[in-house]
Amino acid sequence: MFPQAIALRSCTRSRPGWRSASTHAYVFDIDGVLLRGNVAIPGAAATLRKLDSAKTPYIFLTNGGGVLEADKAAKVSKVLQFDIDPARVVLAHSPMKSLVKQYQDKLVLVFGRKGASSLAQE
Repeated sequence: MFPQAIALRSCTRSRPGWRSASTHAYVFDIDGVLLRGNVAIPGAAATLRKLDSAKTPYIFLTNGGGVLEADKAAKVSKVLQFDIDPARVVLAHSPMKSLVKQYQDKLVLVFGRKGASSLAQE
């Protein structure tokens, strides 16, 4: 199963008693769809509010990385002035979490910009 599908399924379970009233779901890219830089795209927050009120599941997907899902959720929440659950955020490195147990006792080479090793440890 694709990591995004797993994340979408888990985001519908992340709120106690929250069940989907919908037979479909939405996956939003963040950059260029919800935000343009540090500015909200008009109607983005209103759309998310409508989906919440209709109990329609959705997640946020981006090829960006370099931060924790909780940090990305906090940034998007601040810009949109809408609370984003970190469980709904899938970053480029999010699928790697499923490999943690498999490589837990192994030496793993991590490279990237500053902070990549601490991100990998999380």
